[in-house]
Amino acid sequence: MNRQKRLRALVLFSGGLDSMLAAEILKAQNFDVTGLIFTSYFFDASKAIESAEEIGLKLIRKDISEEHLKIVKYPKHGYGKGINPCIDCHKLMLSEAKKVFISGQYDVLMTGEVLNQRPFSQSKSLFQKIEKDLELEKRVLRPLSAGVLPKTMYEENGIVQRHSLYKISNKSRKKQIELAKKFGIEKYPTPSGGCVLAEPLYAEKVRHLFHFNKKPTRLDFQLLKIGRHFWFEEKKTVYAHIILGKNEKENKFIVLSKRDSEIIVQRRDEKGPTALLIFRRAGKKEKGSVINEARKLIWRYSGQKPVSYGELKYVER
Repeated sequence: MNRQKRLRALVLFSGGLDSMLAAEILKAQNFDVTGLIFTSYFFDASKAIESAEEIGLKLIRKDISEEHLKIVKYPKHGYGKGINPCIDCHKLMLSEAKKVFISGQYDVLMTGEVLNQRPFSQSKSLFQKIEKDLELEKRVLRPLSAGVLPKTMYEENGIVQRHSLYKISNKSRKKQIELAKKFGIEKYPTPSGGCVLAEPLYAEKVRHLFHFNKKPTRLDFQLLKIGRHFWFEEKKTVYAHIILGKNEKENKFIVLSKRDSEIIVQRRDEKGPTALLIFRRAGKKEKGSVINEARKLIWRYSGQKPVSYGELKYVER
């Protein structure tokens, strides 16, 4: 007697509790579930990897850095409270998931989204619009909210049991926490502040960077996450950027991050902050002025008045 082949499901996996539960709900229906995780200049896969290990979920990783950067610069549907293009980001991820779904011959495509958890990007009308744009109508299952959403083709053809899906539709996490206990999930991430692009300070630094550098790299965005930042502008053109380390770890990262044409300024005893100076379209005069500003900032944040700038050194290639 031949054993029936297990059906396969692909879940967009962020590593948060909702996506963990979505995977468990389909695993409980005897699906072989695989998580799809994304990385970009603005987020990595560390949380997702830890969560996948907690529930024994195999993963596929996909780097969408360049595609994601394009929509951060030019979002079709605008930004949220920072420089976060939530709608465009969700559409991009679902578009990339569709490619994996089709090429991998999966039977179900699903997400951990909860209806109305984020009113800006998780409404019923928006779900339907994105699915229509991507030609995925009735082909995206949301196990946590399926009971209050129209049936998908998977429910209609009987490969997914609708009565075993859920009807969550709010911002509360009470039901999800109950489900975590039911599925034996003991470790899961606490709700964070959300996307780093929604954080006002980081969003402002990204805007400055876009004015300063037309082709930023992964390292440029990593540097935005550390230290203190000072921008030098003339006639609405940003021509220099100083990054000042806040602690020894950041100082070391700054030194290791130095690229050709950039300058490191630090005290000779290497105490206090280290400064990384990055230039664009700066002449000799502007460059000298920025170096002097870096020296002043180092003394200021060292908690000492300058005795002599001779106690500072700078390295330039």
